[in-house]
Amino acid sequence: MHGDIQGSFDAIEYAVSKIREKGAIPAIMGGDHSISIPIARGLKDEGDVTVIQLDAHLDWSDAPGGQRFGNGSPMRRMSEMSHIKV
Repeated sequence: MHGDIQGSFDAIEYAVSKIREKGAIPAIMGGDHSISIPIARGLKDEGDVTVIQLDAHLDWSDAPGGQRFGNGSPMRRMSEMSHIKV
């Protein structure tokens, strides 16, 4: 799904939710910061999820360059999810 942001996000969210349904813990490596958004979405059935960020910057931009779901805004997008506690 190279270049298809929504398709990639949908696939990541689905994979994370399926892994959790099996009782396993997903180990996710690679990608840019934006993959944090669909990963968090995939955890929506977990109840409250606490996010701890270790980074040189906050990733709290609203929509840099018009991109609401890019690598500059994952913490802001996750803060908008009711199950994420940041």
